Amino acid sequence: MNAALLISSVDKTAKDSTVSALIAAYLRLQNIDENSYPAFEAVVRSRINAAMEALKELATSGSYAANDEWLTLALREMRDDAEAWRIMSGHINSWLQYFSLDPAVGLFKRDDEGKEKYDEKLAEREELLATRIGDLSVKRIPGHPSNRHFPTTKHAICP
Repeated sequence: MNAALLISSVDKTAKDSTVSALIAAYLRLQNIDENSYPAFEAVVRSRINAAMEALKELATSGSYAANDEWLTLALREMRDDAEAWRIMSGHINSWLQYFSLDPAVGLFKRDDEGKEKYDEKLAEREELLATRIGDLSVKRIPGHPSNRHFPTTKHAICP
C-alpha cells in the first residue's frame, strides 16, 4: 500500500481521485510505522488536491481510520505555504458552501404530506444537527490512539 501511494504521488498521470482513495486506504491501515510519516507528508505535499479530497472522504464517511490524524497534521504543516493554502482554502470554501446549519436547507415541503409531516422532518433535522455539532467537541481519552502526536518541525499540534 505504501509503495502504491508513493508511486501515485509522483506519477503525474495518476488522477486525484485515485491518489485520494490510496491516501484514505493507507490511513485506515492498522499499525503503520511512525517512521513512515515523513514520506506520507511528502505525498500530501505533492498532491494537495488529492489529500483534501481524502480529508473530506474520511471526515464524512463515518468509517474509522486509525491514522487519520496524520493527514490533518501534514496539512497543518503546509498552512504557511501560500500555494498550498490557496488550494486548501478552495476546498474549504467549497465544503462550507455545501453544508448549512439551517435545518430547513435540503428539506422539501410536499403538499401531499401536510404541515405535520414537514414539522416532524424539520424537528428530526434539528436534532441531527445538534448531535453533530455536539460531536465536534471530542473529549480526549487518556491512552486513546487519537491522542498520539507525530514528529513535526513547523507548528505545534492544536488540541
